[in-house]
Amino acid sequence: MRHKKHKYLERDDKNNKKTGLDKAKELEKEFLKEVLDGDDLYRENHIHKYWIWFMALFILIITLPFFLFSMPYFGRFLGLISADSGFNNTFHYGTTSIVFDKEVLNFLKSNYDLQNKHESAYCLIGSIVNKVYNINVIYQPKVNSKGYAFVNFRQCPTDTLIMLHTHPLRDCVPSQTDIDTINKVRSINNKTIASIMCDYNKFVFY
Repeated sequence: MRHKKHKYLERDDKNNKKTGLDKAKELEKEFLKEVLDGDDLYRENHIHKYWIWFMALFILIITLPFFLFSMPYFGRFLGLISADSGFNNTFHYGTTSIVFDKEVLNFLKSNYDLQNKHESAYCLIGSIVNKVYNINVIYQPKVNSKGYAFVNFRQCPTDTLIMLHTHPLRDCVPSQTDIDTINKVRSINNKTIASIMCDYNKFVFY
């Protein structure tokens, strides 16, 4: 009887061991399922996040040009970028170099404060050697009328190399009137360059 009981208990232990293995497998399956479900959720969250970023970027690309080009100061920003600050009294207009006499440049800089009241006009005269404009004479033409954002002046002498006028601070873009004026002057002297002084050391040549 003891021997049979021992076999019965042995079989029962085997059944218990088998049940424990099954439970371990079930736990393993549940763990793997949770991991996979977590991966799916992680992927879904990332896809959702990427989609939001994509839509935000798409809307920005569409709307940004509208706001930029409708801004009144966008043109001024472009003009400021194109302005030349010079180096050693030398500025550039395309392949042409413009060298100011030190006294002429200092005079322009010291008088730029007048821009707080009105625009000013100057006729710059000198010589041309190859593609270098050497400016050593400054002449102020008679002004017909002037204001903070405009100046109307008599025509510069025909030997003027640079027809310069000031603009309000960092407003470096020539107006249509400025462009029309220089085009008329070039019909008399095609070597004349127009310039806008829009800061103490910033010039735009056109």
